[in-house]
Amino acid sequence: MPISLPPLSRRQFLARSLAAGAVAVLGPGLHAEDKATDPNAWALLSDPHLAADRAKLGRGINMADHFTAVSREVRAWPKRPAGVFINGDCAFNSGETGDYALLAEFLAPLRTDQLPIHLLLGNHDNRERFWDGFQAEKAAKRPVTDKQAAMVKTPRANWFLLDSLETTLSTPGLLGAAQLEWLSKALDENPNIQVSAGETSV
Repeated sequence: MPISLPPLSRRQFLARSLAAGAVAVLGPGLHAEDKATDPNAWALLSDPHLAADRAKLGRGINMADHFTAVSREVRAWPKRPAGVFINGDCAFNSGETGDYALLAEFLAPLRTDQLPIHLLLGNHDNRERFWDGFQAEKAAKRPVTDKQAAMVKTPRANWFLLDSLETTLSTPGLLGAAQLEWLSKALDENPNIQVSAGETSV
């Protein structure tokens, strides 16, 4: 599997936050353990473009503030969604190490609310630095060794997460023969597919 982040306990969240000197907070009144989960609801967060400098603006917009606001909205849903897809361009521009450190920090409250998170890549990401930013999950076996690809099974649909990142800051992307072969095989092995999704890096 590629990097899919499992939920965190509140104790794990606090330990990681203190170790990193993080300032992320869980937020008032958001008690995920009291919520039911809707297995058919998913949150799709696309192109967060987070920078190590959380005050940095992109086209006049503070992306860190926007991501924090959206995260709080998702966590405030009456029912917990089954999970979260982060659909590419996790990093601000060229996939720097600090960008992914901030991403990991900002994802911690969602994970503490028992939300699994599935991360995809875009043309503003750097695959090696991305994987290095999530050391605990980096060693997980991948269906395509050099790609961030996966299938996520759900009650009503199976989601295919594809990786077309070829070169950072370059378009178009490339799925490649190995990934297409894996996709074809996975489709054959799971004939009741209803939905597929993926970041195209274009």
